[in-house]
Amino acid sequence: MPRTSGSLPTQFLGHLGELNLVRSTFDPSYNEQHGALVYRLLQKLQGYYEETKSKTFRLNMAGTPLVVTKDPKVYKSVLGPFQKHFANSVSFRKAFGYFAPSSMIVLESKSWNRVRKVATRALALQSIDHIPSIVCSTVDTWRSIQPENALDFHLNPDQEFPKWTFDCFNRLMYNWDSKATCNNPLSLEVVRDCGIISHAMSKRMMLPYELLWKLPLPENQRIDQAKERLMMHTFELVHARREAVDERQTTLLDCLLVASEEARLSTDEVYDQVFTFFFAAFDTISHTLSLLLNHLAADPTVQEELRQAILQTFPNGKSDIAKATLDDLNKCDYLTWVVNEIFRLTPTTTGVSRTCIKSCVINGYQFDVGDQFLFDGVGVGRTREYFQNQPDLDAFRPRRFAQLGSIDKTLSMPFGMGSRICPGRKLAVGQLKAFCAYIILSYDLTRPALLPLLYDMTIGITIKHGYDKMIWRVRDN
Repeated sequence: MPRTSGSLPTQFLGHLGELNLVRSTFDPSYNEQHGALVYRLLQKLQGYYEETKSKTFRLNMAGTPLVVTKDPKVYKSVLGPFQKHFANSVSFRKAFGYFAPSSMIVLESKSWNRVRKVATRALALQSIDHIPSIVCSTVDTWRSIQPENALDFHLNPDQEFPKWTFDCFNRLMYNWDSKATCNNPLSLEVVRDCGIISHAMSKRMMLPYELLWKLPLPENQRIDQAKERLMMHTFELVHARREAVDERQTTLLDCLLVASEEARLSTDEVYDQVFTFFFAAFDTISHTLSLLLNHLAADPTVQEELRQAILQTFPNGKSDIAKATLDDLNKCDYLTWVVNEIFRLTPTTTGVSRTCIKSCVINGYQFDVGDQFLFDGVGVGRTREYFQNQPDLDAFRPRRFAQLGSIDKTLSMPFGMGSRICPGRKLAVGQLKAFCAYIILSYDLTRPALLPLLYDMTIGITIKHGYDKMIWRVRDN
């Protein structure tokens, strides 16, 4: 176990006390300056690996043991042969369950199996080959509301990208044109509330103490108000679609409503799945898109290599992208390398967490009931021996995947692993590739001079607020 500083907070809270918990809880400006609590923990992990000289170590998180690992021998066993000894993380379920207690992310055992089966089948019925067409029209819609003769655009991705990915998801899954890209007030309110809840969940997963969430603090009040508004929007959307439900329709929402009519889902379960999709389905995609495009903007050589690779696959440029299928996008190897590289460097999900429910020994490590487990995806992605001892794993270099060839797929798990793997992963990757390809062919991307690329976290890694700005210049096509 790594040492602590011995300060008073660490005497009571262990390693959690190293993260300035009190200020983080009662002073929101501290998190804005120093990063979210979970990101500050992530930054300390590399030092803990070096101190313990081990790929697996145990932390004391306010009396609760947390086993952190980047060792495939350990995490493959936890998520594979020993998966019945572990359940979805208690802290994660508490944080998510505060907002959507009947979400498949929260449910366990038979209830989870039943709801996930319905949701997975409903997602499988959705046609997603027209993702590129919807993505292209979304970007074009944004362009249409900008000044007519402008050639340069100063973008704040944390303001624009959530609107784009929100609209794409709703058109794909609900056949609903939410018009957030056009700044529809109702949709903007939903997007803002999703952002508030996403930040709250990030913090509460580290501090799963419901008493703290109920304190009469301005931040808690703001979170509860966002929750109430978002749930009201959920009720209204479901009610409106229920009034017009048609069993011949196969949108995601129609499938959920049919399942409710057939008693395969309760009313609360329908509401909470839709509530979950409102932010879980687009929030992480928008952050990953921002990370990907910012890295391309910071490296003009890689950006141009990608552009030329896309043009080799789609010689007619943007018009080819708009007509492409997901299989067409997958034919561009360099585009796949770019997405894989951002997943390695800054994974959508930084780790997979579990709670031990049955004692076991894995690779010499004792797991007792109640122990928390964390697969460190960021640490894995920067461990040389897993990537043929490449020395530049802190750099964004997509071409490394041409050199690596075939590698262990569990070295990158941006959507989780095993039975709880994200059922919408194909949708997410398809959107990322389509956005990336169309934008790179439409604009030259740069970043403001001297603006560093700093990270933070919500549910996954993000760019720190104010440090994600980009300049897009219209290309002469």
